[in-house]
Amino acid sequence: MDPTLEATEVHRLAAIELNLLNLAHTLPGMPLDGAQMEPGTAIYDPGGEVLFYRVSLRNRGARVGYADLAAHTLFGAPLLATAPDATWDPDAWIAQARTALRQTRHEGKTPLTYDEVRLVAFSFPKLAVQFLAGGKEVVMLELATWAVVPPTDRNRRPMEPSNFERFSLIEEMPNERKRDAHGRFEEHVSRLNAAPLTVTTGEAVRHRGSALQPPLHGPSHVLRAARPGNQRLVCGGQCANGSGFLSLQLHAIANRAAARSRNPYES
Repeated sequence: MDPTLEATEVHRLAAIELNLLNLAHTLPGMPLDGAQMEPGTAIYDPGGEVLFYRVSLRNRGARVGYADLAAHTLFGAPLLATAPDATWDPDAWIAQARTALRQTRHEGKTPLTYDEVRLVAFSFPKLAVQFLAGGKEVVMLELATWAVVPPTDRNRRPMEPSNFERFSLIEEMPNERKRDAHGRFEEHVSRLNAAPLTVTTGEAVRHRGSALQPPLHGPSHVLRAARPGNQRLVCGGQCANGSGFLSLQLHAIANRAAARSRNPYES
């Protein structure tokens, strides 16, 4: 498995894990039955790679919170956090950042120009809005306080930032810790892929798990994921013999088990 995940794989793993947690009733305050998982907002590492996605969850149009989904195996697991009843509106935050940037410019001073705006975990999990021009940073403002985030202090010890200091989790995490986290991530994904699922991709049906499952009967609970992924996971289905199982339908994406490969951090 590559240490950086494609957005479709991130959403696929999140759809499985959220449904399993929902089925186990371990997400109090998040009514996920019939909920929609939106594509999400890419949150970047200061080094420029996507670090994780923050995905809003809606149920019949109402927001029921959001989830943070790993885009890198250094976290050790796909699902980082859930925030029941919390609101995540990246467009509103970016609009506030633009206003704050205009207000911080002194009268008569040439305004800053930029052609790209990103949300960055400048000191994970602290967030900031980064303004770029031609791919290079113009300024970075901490979310809500709108204070200018200073450059990285190269004289401090790695992974030990001060209270308000940028640092790159990807660049500063030691390779040994990345290897361990990568192994845990792969094991976690293997367990998710080993769950008894009936997988549908278009018209083709494949079965995974210890045994083939009968067709789905009876009531079900659905959590759907919007693009990328277009996933639908049916939880709590009941077989004709009364036993329960899960049925996962994947549309418009390639579905394959996460194959274990040589750890990319091994020398």
